Amino acid sequence: GLWFGEQIAYGLDKRSNSVRAKTPVKVIAVPRDAIDAMVTEDPLCLKNFGRLSASHIVSCMRGITELLVQDSFATVCVRLITLGVAYSLSNYGKPIELPITNGELAGLCGISRKTVNRILGDLKKAGAIDSRYGAVTILSLKLLSEIAANDVGRGHAPLHDAP
Repeated sequence: GLWFGEQIAYGLDKRSNSVRAKTPVKVIAVPRDAIDAMVTEDPLCLKNFGRLSASHIVSCMRGITELLVQDSFATVCVRLITLGVAYSLSNYGKPIELPITNGELAGLCGISRKTVNRILGDLKKAGAIDSRYGAVTILSLKLLSEIAANDVGRGHAPLHDAP
């Protein structure tokens, strides 16, 4: 699940959030009065809302850090790892199919689709991923992480020699 909007618990104004789901989801809206009642009845709820806020701040900082990476190869690897970890929580160690197009991945990485296609081809050759129309499958998060760690800051020439 995903929770957002906890700023209401702190008495802050409403915020507009945009969320796009690639798979069917259920959305539950909790009215401000109900949030106020929860905090009044159990002050520990405010602490839990604080934890949610801290978690969201960490996610935002991680996203900003990813955007600051200047190497397109590392950016794609890191974005795939981030998405893969989120999708693998219930299927750890198994291939992770991400329902994402190359164009969407390019948009998330701030680079061209052509560059993403080239990088995905190199990662596929290295055995870290498989890709098809509308999806990228991470075959090994461990291998993808090792490739990213080894190639950050030095390009990705080693992948061209991979079996």
